[in-house]
Amino acid sequence: MAALVTAIDKQNEREPDRRVVFLNYSADDPALTNASCSFWHFRFDAHAGMRMDALADALKRDQSGACIC
Repeated sequence: MAALVTAIDKQNEREPDRRVVFLNYSADDPALTNASCSFWHFRFDAHAGMRMDALADALKRDQSGACIC
């Protein structure tokens, strides 16, 4: 995915009249919106780190001891 984002950045620099936007539904790599952030890349879904943080928060708040799996 990172190679595709880089290619889109280069394409949009070379041809500003024919710009491309990458609408990415399932990007799990946090680098695509952190270190390798691109204006032309939009992620619809949370990356793996966000999902793990949400799961850990839910488990911490769950006082019943039941598994939410």
